[in-house]
Amino acid sequence: MSRRVLSFCLIFAVAVAVAPRARAYSVGTGFSEACHERITGRSLVALMEVLRENEIQEGGLEIPDNRILRALMQEIPHVLVEADEELTDLQRFLMVSALIGVRAPDTEGHSVTNLHHLRKLHGNPDARALYAHCTRGPDDDWAEGDEAALAGTIQEIRDQVAAAAALNTPGGDHIVHADVYLNFYGPQQVPVYGTSYHLGRALHAVQDSFSHTIRSDADDLKKIVTLMNYIDAIAGTLKEKRDGLAHSDSMDRCLREEAADLTAAAQAASEDFVLAVLAQLKGNEDALDGFFVEWMTLKPGCTMDDDYCGNTRWVKLARRDQTEPYLEEAFGCTAGPQGPARAWGLLLALVVCIAWLRMRRPT
Repeated sequence: MSRRVLSFCLIFAVAVAVAPRARAYSVGTGFSEACHERITGRSLVALMEVLRENEIQEGGLEIPDNRILRALMQEIPHVLVEADEELTDLQRFLMVSALIGVRAPDTEGHSVTNLHHLRKLHGNPDARALYAHCTRGPDDDWAEGDEAALAGTIQEIRDQVAAAAALNTPGGDHIVHADVYLNFYGPQQVPVYGTSYHLGRALHAVQDSFSHTIRSDADDLKKIVTLMNYIDAIAGTLKEKRDGLAHSDSMDRCLREEAADLTAAAQAASEDFVLAVLAQLKGNEDALDGFFVEWMTLKPGCTMDDDYCGNTRWVKLARRDQTEPYLEEAFGCTAGPQGPARAWGLLLALVVCIAWLRMRRPT
């Protein structure tokens, strides 16, 4: 085997090992749990029940004639939503638009295997980009950091709702073009209903406020006691007392039994949020404020020293599979069970590559 070929194999194996993990409720692929999509799809049943189609049709909304959009309209709602009645084309269009929106903050139209782009996207030190995932910004330290990060997340949600409202005016242009990556087709631009799309982006932050925080069991998981940190964790500079808990892959796995209560709460909050936004769009200016009071209030005085106000089961879960610097994840000995798994993954990738090359060797 030539040195060049061996080098290729090593690079391929390392790429498998250092692939950045999804840092939100996982985006659905053939290899992961579709947490954001699953929670959002079920939440949108509430939207379908409340929506009066004629209110939108009177505003002049027409479904764009787009081949990819039509294919998505046929497949996505059928897979993610169990509805008693068949959805109309308009309902499917609204639902697909929201699902594309809820996926966008984690991919921004790129493949989950595009390591270069995902590293740039997820490692963006701009606090506003981090607040879209309900995590601390680089300067959000100590107890004040929890307050600043939660306030930033709430503002991000408000901004997305404002963008949704701006596209909901009668007679206006309701369509925006969203970047979407489709397996076997690559990056595509798909026309979507702008109000639903921005609603989806807002829902992403709402749902991440469950997977990227520690919530209070004593308050039925409605209050937040601390927000997690991704940016300092990947930089290798995180000190928990100052920066908060490191982001945890274990908290992102919504289908595991140990996370069932948290996932159920995220589901309930998502449904309440959709109804609050609908009420806000119809003129109830206090609806969104009521949602934030109910679901996104910070409980002060909770620190690392008291296990964040005694929320031991969530702290224990959060300390598993914590995010670390990329190179350390690839070559170091991580504390959680993911460490050995990634080491075996690297070895398997290398073995497969070498075996493939041997099969191609001329006899």
